[in-house]
Amino acid sequence: MAVKAIKKWTPYRDWEQLDVVLTVEQVCAVLRISRPTCVKLLQSGALPGAKIAGQWRIDRDALRDCLREGGDAQRAAAPAV
Repeated sequence: MAVKAIKKWTPYRDWEQLDVVLTVEQVCAVLRISRPTCVKLLQSGALPGAKIAGQWRIDRDALRDCLREGGDAQRAAAPAV
């Protein structure tokens, strides 16, 4: 049985390097998550995206906003020290 090569994560230093509309593979590389995890997050609505012609597409700026809101919500819920 052949061993499938593990794809290396692509580092993105700047959001402007990314395409305006991302594929699942690009989101996986940016967030450093697996494809099944990414699809589950898209299906649940935890990540913004839409299926177009049977393939998920994610708006770069909507993804960035989603990540910012999640970070803010986590900080707001954390107790003050």
